[in-house]
Amino acid sequence: MAQTKIWRMDAAGAEIYEKVRVPGEFEQLARMLLDRVAPERGHAVLDVACGTGIVARLAAERVGESGQVTGLDRDDAMLAVARANAPHGSAPLTWRAGDAQALPFAAGVFDVVLCQQGLQFFPDRLGALREMLRVLAAGGRFGACLWRSSEFDPFTIAAGEALARHVGQEAADQATYAFGDASELRALIEEAGFREAEVAPLTVSRRMGPPAESIPLFFASSGRLNSIYARLESGVRAALVADIAHAMRSYVSPKGMEVPRETLIATARR
Repeated sequence: MAQTKIWRMDAAGAEIYEKVRVPGEFEQLARMLLDRVAPERGHAVLDVACGTGIVARLAAERVGESGQVTGLDRDDAMLAVARANAPHGSAPLTWRAGDAQALPFAAGVFDVVLCQQGLQFFPDRLGALREMLRVLAAGGRFGACLWRSSEFDPFTIAAGEALARHVGQEAADQATYAFGDASELRALIEEAGFREAEVAPLTVSRRMGPPAESIPLFFASSGRLNSIYARLESGVRAALVADIAHAMRSYVSPKGMEVPRETLIATARR
């Protein structure tokens, strides 16, 4: 099994992630995922790799005060932001630190298990899926979304090419996504033991501010790239941002950049 490095966010990056990237792309993606899985009033929901909590917060609205939502992540900085932004008057929300590959829950306790943009980063994807199946009740619903491979994302292409020129190929490799094939994802979900697995491609619109502002914020809020960007000299940073901005010029309007990004949304049942 190929191993994937575990990345962690610093406190500033987690705050930027919540303030910039959640409204820019992850909230609309979370709504798409929840529309597909359709948690109901009174359901117990687990959000694996919850980050700053957008999926959990929106799920709490859907299951209501009679439901229960738990967000789990191994990144303390992201969980701190999730706790600070938890809404009042919705389903009870619980935040847990933990590993997706060894979920700290009993078997069969959740009606819905969700994972937004996390599965592709787990060292043992099959093991994590089997854990999600274990904690799901009989007939329960599973939903996950993963970015399609990098060639379906113009911004990722531009960032990877610029990183290769100014930093090196190892850094560029951290900007890419390799687990974005629908048939491979469906096969893995079925191998884990889920049934009725379906995988569909969808497109979200990544809404970003002006390039000179939004590109540095992107690096600061990326768990895979923030430490690389932080170590660069100011001149290298400026050249990197300028290169990406030039490549993305056709996506720029007076409101900023708006870039299409393709994702896979998978659903299944226990």
